[in-house]
Amino acid sequence: MMWLLRLVGLRALLLAVIAAVLADLAGISLIGAATWLLVRAAQRPQLAALVVGIAGVRAAAMVRGVARYGERLAGHDAALGALAGLRDRVYRALASQSAARRRAENAGPLPTKQGSASALGVVVHDVDAVQDLVVRCVIPFAGAVLVSAVAVTVVWLLSPIAGPVLAAGLGVAIAVVPVLAGWQSHRSDQLVAADRAELTVGVVDLFRGAAELAVTGTGAATRADVDRAALGLTTRQSSAPAHGATAAVLLIAGGTAAASIAFSLAADPTTGRITAAVVTLVVLATFEVCAPLPAAARQLARIAGSIRRLRDLADTPSVPDRQDIATGPLELVLDHLTVSYRADDTPALRDIDLRLPPGRRIAVIGTSGSGKSTLLATIARFVAPATGRITLGGADLADWPETQLRGTVGGVLTDAHVFHDSIAVNLRIGKPEATDAELAAVAARMRLLAWIESLPDGWQTVLGEDAAFASGGQRQRLLLARALLADPPVLLLDEPTEGLDSETADAVLADVLSATEGQSVVLVTHRLTGLARFDEVVVLDGGRIRQRGPHHELAGVPGPYRDMWRIREVIG
Repeated sequence: MMWLLRLVGLRALLLAVIAAVLADLAGISLIGAATWLLVRAAQRPQLAALVVGIAGVRAAAMVRGVARYGERLAGHDAALGALAGLRDRVYRALASQSAARRRAENAGPLPTKQGSASALGVVVHDVDAVQDLVVRCVIPFAGAVLVSAVAVTVVWLLSPIAGPVLAAGLGVAIAVVPVLAGWQSHRSDQLVAADRAELTVGVVDLFRGAAELAVTGTGAATRADVDRAALGLTTRQSSAPAHGATAAVLLIAGGTAAASIAFSLAADPTTGRITAAVVTLVVLATFEVCAPLPAAARQLARIAGSIRRLRDLADTPSVPDRQDIATGPLELVLDHLTVSYRADDTPALRDIDLRLPPGRRIAVIGTSGSGKSTLLATIARFVAPATGRITLGGADLADWPETQLRGTVGGVLTDAHVFHDSIAVNLRIGKPEATDAELAAVAARMRLLAWIESLPDGWQTVLGEDAAFASGGQRQRLLLARALLADPPVLLLDEPTEGLDSETADAVLADVLSATEGQSVVLVTHRLTGLARFDEVVVLDGGRIRQRGPHHELAGVPGPYRDMWRIREVIG
């Protein structure tokens, strides 16, 4: 809890709590002053005797309205500030979290049994729950405690016997009832989370697979499943015993008010009617502050799991920013590297040695499952090696700060994403300050400019989710254009020409190599065309390096590379 509250900012949270306390105290004062004014007016005194009461009612009403507005403003400012900070931390954690860890830790921060759709739904819900923690939990509880302390003090001064009675009643309403409500809510929290994950999976399947469902005629059945999941989630969420806890607070309030007056009159039969009336209504008004607490406790119980998952996800050890992380040339060295996704699995990579000086180009080929993509993911620090070491610029890759590493090692990997935004925005992800001329130049190099200019909205054309409104080849060229615009010293390319016809693929690869003269390049590909332009070709098989060397050497000696080259020549 304290981990998350640090994101809120004490100043904003303190302002919200102070405003809430002022609003509640003004409300109680309004009730007390109005009660005193009515009872005193019934005694028909001179008008001058009522001036103080009239002024008190007006002042309390004005303060209450202004303070309540301030509470809402400061509370939502604190909640949205925490939300923004948390989203940034979660995004960075997700970006740097290895795929191996996500697969290996099914009980970890991200649920993996129901796939990425379930994980996405849970993470989004967890992050959004932060605003509920601030606005609906922290502020109500803090306000109730402070207001109760003031109210008990005032009532104690008015009636020494009623003060302890009010303190006891408020103690039960603040501590006991919310705890019971939270415990009852916690029992159903896991079932609600499971229902929400099931609903998210169903909605994603329905949205993304609409065409397939229409063809197979199963759309109606899938929609019915989603409707049932939504109904089940709504029913389970509304089945919490909310009304019982609220009724308990009301009963405690009534009992405390009655006991306060009864004990006061029993201890001092001369207690005035004005004092008795004011104490009674002030006691009842004070319990109004406790009314939201059972709901706050239930909300806190529901988001306790969210807080735990977010803490586990976002509190990964971070590397402090250091400007001197790389003092020499950015040479990439892989030293006896072994990668395993699980301890008991066959390693995906075994004893890999590679040296990539600045400007060197290496092509990695091999059959499916040979470890090509794992090699790139490890270089990008998305997968942690089991043994061995990677250094970049003489420093261990694990010591590189995230922001510096992403600006140094990048490109087109298997999980590269095109966002639901315009073409210009998607390209500027690589270089936010890029000018229109730079965008046009890189688009022309990737043979996209004519297509972009032919679109009705041109550069402002929205591509849809993951470039749904573009062809597979256009999507790949957009990703390549973004990578060229970013211009990282170490460029990683995983099947960059996938989805292009052979002639266009050869031309695009040639353009990429021409545009990256002087950059270090690691290319993963299944195509052998153009490999003569690489300094070294590495053949992977079963996670091991079977062959390595320049194209002209490997093509002339027996081995898997010459076999693949001859098959290519036969097929054409």
